[in-house]
Amino acid sequence: MVRTFYRLGWVGVVGGLLAGTAAWSDEDWLPEALTLGGLLALDQKINAEVRRHQTEEGLEIARWISRVGHPLLVGAGAAWAASRSREPARKRKWTQVAQAVATAGAVAETLKLLVGRPRPVDWRNGDHSLGPKLDFDLSFPSGHAAGVFAAATVLGREDPRHRDGYLVGAILVGLSRLYLDRHYASDVWAGALVGIASGKYVQRHGRGLVEIKF
Repeated sequence: MVRTFYRLGWVGVVGGLLAGTAAWSDEDWLPEALTLGGLLALDQKINAEVRRHQTEEGLEIARWISRVGHPLLVGAGAAWAASRSREPARKRKWTQVAQAVATAGAVAETLKLLVGRPRPVDWRNGDHSLGPKLDFDLSFPSGHAAGVFAAATVLGREDPRHRDGYLVGAILVGLSRLYLDRHYASDVWAGALVGIASGKYVQRHGRGLVEIKF
């Protein structure tokens, strides 16, 4: 799978961009907005190139990564860890992870309903509609990316020694969604920004959009 990603030039570019989000400042939106605009312009080209290099082995590994990084699984795992923790610091950490994932999910799903962007396969099949719609199978932004980057943001600040590992895990989940043809590159990028912003929000305010206690 690593060799497959390495051969996919555009996947490597997107992965590098996602790694760069780790240094994103809430006060500096311009680089992120410009990157999003650039990816939107290149989405179809990147999608076609990724599909051209798909392999059965790569798809199977990407499916496994995607399942492990499902936001419901990540959020439930954090909630379970928080409920089982007796040490206050650990309980607080996992509670914040659960709150960050829930907040990112709420924001991502709201944006999906407002933007109404079809998934890549639906776009190729002729659905070029955009705008608000009541459909829970939409593309922009990636809910998986939002969830894992929210978790990685909190965990990276609470456990800085393993920060790079959390970031790599989040990047792999985001790239798996791109490789599986479930999202465009801009969807994954936007989801990562939603996740990072959600993680920072929870750590700054001590709670998410909906307070969760264990």
